[in-house]
Amino acid sequence: MPCRSTYFTSMMPYTHKPRSWIAVWCLVGLLSGWYDVLYVCLRPHSLPGGRWHAPFFRPMEQWAAFDNLYGAQACIQGDTVLSTKTSISCFEVNLHLAYLCQLARPGALRSTLEGRCVTGRFAPQIALCGLLAFVVQTVKQMFYSRFSIPR
Repeated sequence: MPCRSTYFTSMMPYTHKPRSWIAVWCLVGLLSGWYDVLYVCLRPHSLPGGRWHAPFFRPMEQWAAFDNLYGAQACIQGDTVLSTKTSISCFEVNLHLAYLCQLARPGALRSTLEGRCVTGRFAPQIALCGLLAFVVQTVKQMFYSRFSIPR
């Protein structure tokens, strides 16, 4: 007969009460993150004059003029700061996606919109994905601001 701990069986199950603004934040982070990742990964085709610039990446033209890391000069020089930020963004976007997918499980999103708690086996995973997405996004912004601000 397997040993059963009374500590784990007597504990209350973990519950997570996700706020609707967190789900919206994850959705916005997911969409803007993938747009940024695609812009960087498709360079030089996403830069002005490239074949994908006009249909999809025209809004990034003003940002590339403001931020040197997104411009053509950094691409030509092979600057790796933006590539590092993009790698971190891929991880962050996948955390946003995991959070939203776990909320999309049957009953979880309804509970979120009605203001109820999410319980069960996946509740700790939902909370952990949300927390990790926030931490990764904060670290990424600190890293990016350290290298993108001209000195």
